[in-house]
Amino acid sequence: ELLLEHGLTLARDQEFLAEETLQLFLRQYPRHARAGEARLAMAELEFRALQASANPARRQEAAQHALQYLQVANTEAKTPDTAAHADYLGMFLADKDGGGNDREVIRRGEEFLRTHKQSPLIPEVRMKLGEVYFRVEDFANAETQFGTLAEEDPASPYAEKALFLAGQSAMRLGMNENALDRALGYFDRVVKRDGPLKLYARQEQAIAQSRVGRANEAIALYDIILSSEPGPDPELRFASLCGKADNLVALGRTEKTHLEEAIEVFDQLAGSPNVTPVWRNQALYKKGKTLVQLGRTTDALAAYYDVLQKSSASEREHFWASKAGFDAASILEQQSQWKAAIGIYSKVVALGGPRAPEAEARVKQIRLEHFVWD
Repeated sequence: ELLLEHGLTLARDQEFLAEETLQLFLRQYPRHARAGEARLAMAELEFRALQASANPARRQEAAQHALQYLQVANTEAKTPDTAAHADYLGMFLADKDGGGNDREVIRRGEEFLRTHKQSPLIPEVRMKLGEVYFRVEDFANAETQFGTLAEEDPASPYAEKALFLAGQSAMRLGMNENALDRALGYFDRVVKRDGPLKLYARQEQAIAQSRVGRANEAIALYDIILSSEPGPDPELRFASLCGKADNLVALGRTEKTHLEEAIEVFDQLAGSPNVTPVWRNQALYKKGKTLVQLGRTTDALAAYYDVLQKSSASEREHFWASKAGFDAASILEQQSQWKAAIGIYSKVVALGGPRAPEAEARVKQIRLEHFVWD
């Protein structure tokens, strides 16, 4: 008993000698009434090793060992707690490949909730079940699991994340009024918890408002994020600047002054310290599109050209750079500036990426159709 308890304590604390101690117990007392607990603990140690390793061979070995220990443990006497732990571990092992056995994970998770109604492991099971439902795009059941977890155990370390994911699940059910209200409610509860997901919940609220055409409300939420203390992390700041500018563009459909405001925000994003190529190029490209709406074609060409000038093949940002190149070249073709258009397409070719062959083909076509060979 002392040897087993020592091994179980070491396993709970993830101590180095846990496996050796439990194996010693099983070798010396293989028919002990509590041998199943030791094997269950060994199964969990192997499962932890599986999670910690990036080596495919080691992961496969750990999974096999965990399943073997669990299979034997399930044939031995169990207390209600160890039975729940065995079913819990079986569910997580069924998801060891991260999506290869979703139906089995769901079956085991639902069975666990029916069978072990008082288990302290329920929050973890609901979280995993909600994640798998979300992964298979069953957003209604995902929302149910995440929302129930937060209601049943608001003090759980999973509660904030569960509320956030419940909101995301509701948003994916469609932007009808009921789904939107539920989503905004979940995110508001995240904000009130004042935890690490607070500003991300504000971002989700802004996205939801934007999707239903409430651009002013979205902009107000982005301003809350951008003015927060301490400020958002760089990626969230970049996303918030872009989201604010996008909504200003939406308002600009009826009031042109908002388009000028949007251009200022796009410039702010593009010039941000340590801005990534993706956000920089997106900001400059969208600035160009906004300038086109204002009828400032020459300025739009300059913005598109700025994208190409600041890009390089080593950055591997092709999406926005290619869009800028093709939009600029299209304007030049409309103006019959064939050499200039060829120059732009040639820059897209030099940057590489999925659209480089298309740009190269366009160069050849322009040369053939308009006899441009120098």
